[in-house]
Amino acid sequence: DGIGVAHRFARYNANWIDITLGNFYEQFGNGLVLRAYEERGLGYDNAIDGALVRIKPTLGISIKGLIGKQRHYWDRGDGVVRGIDAEITINDFFTKLNDSKNRITLGGSFVSKYQHDKDPLLALPENVGTTAARVNFTHGTFSINSEYAFKGQDPGSDNNYIYKKGQAFLFNTNYATKGMGLMVQY
Repeated sequence: DGIGVAHRFARYNANWIDITLGNFYEQFGNGLVLRAYEERGLGYDNAIDGALVRIKPTLGISIKGLIGKQRHYWDRGDGVVRGIDAEITINDFFTKLNDSKNRITLGGSFVSKYQHDKDPLLALPENVGTTAARVNFTHGTFSINSEYAFKGQDPGSDNNYIYKKGQAFLFNTNYATKGMGLMVQY
């Protein structure tokens, strides 16, 4: 419903820094704590309107930080989303490992959503934090990717206003060879 400019942004990109102001999509790790994306077939678009900064201060380290509000149809949601994500590729720090068939990447994320409590009956938390840690190991055509996330209390209409903390665990393993591929996900 409605007509408008769906996406607008300005971007600056140099060797070690990338800054986006306006609308953008982003994902931290596997997307357990933050995934802003569009799926036109489902009519889903939760782009973030704000600021995104990506830096690579040295080989093997990448850091992303963002702040903004998520799209809610043609408007923006009430909550302010803030997050930081960091990834370290261990191989890039050790010459011996850099030439290896093995590749190890460690990562972590923290995301918080601040939204003013307007509910007259319930005391809803105004700032909800989520954190995650992940590891990715690759050896030739075999890989393991795992991530664990923990979320503070976030009662709302979609979970019947329960005051429980949440957690999630994701585990992927893949193997590929000529003519065959195998993937197991938990």
